[in-house]
Amino acid sequence: MTMAVVGSEQALDHVLDSALERDVVVRKQRHIWCLDNVKFHVDTVDELGSFLEVEAIDYDGDRGRDALQDQCHEYVQLLSVHLDDLEAPS
Repeated sequence: MTMAVVGSEQALDHVLDSALERDVVVRKQRHIWCLDNVKFHVDTVDELGSFLEVEAIDYDGDRGRDALQDQCHEYVQLLSVHLDDLEAPS
């Protein structure tokens, strides 16, 4: 991964607009909570509403995909998220 320091949001916008074609602008507020290896992203997106993302991370490489998915499903159930409310990954 390559990282660069950008002086401001406007400078980053200028660099990206020069290099890429902009399709859409999404304005959101994000709050992140962590519990062990699981992150909960709560986003409020302008004109779309609120969204929750549950992300289980395998920091050591010893959990495996199935265990991570099981963790996500467990928290989705604990938070009473209905299957009808789920969106395809973005």
